[in-house]
Amino acid sequence: MNKALKTLFLALLIIGIILGASLFFIKEYLGKDKRTGLNIMEFNKYGSYFQMNTTLTPHTLQSTQGTITIPVKGKINIITPQYINCPDICPLETKMLLYIMNKTIEEKISDKIIFITIDVDPWRDNVNNTKAYMEYTAKKYLEKISWIWIVDDVEKMQVLWKELKIYVEKNMTTGLVAHTGGFYIIGPEGKILYFVAPNTEGWSNPLEFARGLWTIVYSMYNEYYG
Repeated sequence: MNKALKTLFLALLIIGIILGASLFFIKEYLGKDKRTGLNIMEFNKYGSYFQMNTTLTPHTLQSTQGTITIPVKGKINIITPQYINCPDICPLETKMLLYIMNKTIEEKISDKIIFITIDVDPWRDNVNNTKAYMEYTAKKYLEKISWIWIVDDVEKMQVLWKELKIYVEKNMTTGLVAHTGGFYIIGPEGKILYFVAPNTEGWSNPLEFARGLWTIVYSMYNEYYG
């Protein structure tokens, strides 16, 4: 190899190293949200999250723990729409919730976090069958975490859906309900901080999505209680 080719080779090698380091820096540092620590570039493969910073009006409704007012002040509220006969996204949402529940137990922070399901099929669901669903899916966690399921009269639920912008459309022939999927994260003071939703890849890889969701939840815990 002559001197000119050697010089060119070294120059290309140096450029490659610089580009590689730059891409690493962009991915690892510039790609992270400063508040949550979430690597946005990686998380965007599985879902999206939106900053909200709006206050949720208190709603007093029936739940699996009796009459309750949400949001629950003094705790980080993780809220998701679900119904027990859902054949597709709700079981995946539950899988994501179980991952977060397990992490809160491992980190010993479950006293500061409450999980809230907003029912989207109050035409059929009630306190008894939703409680049975919770026991079936999360029995080993229920003594260590707080999970409540909100289900009340259709008219009352519609008011809550409207404020949270939860889309709900029930097919009275099939009994299926088309609805918004995702997670609202509400701070201890009652503000909706984030709405986090899986995309197609996230629904296909629920645990990958859940890892990103956990990063946001845990960072909020550290911000308020750390």
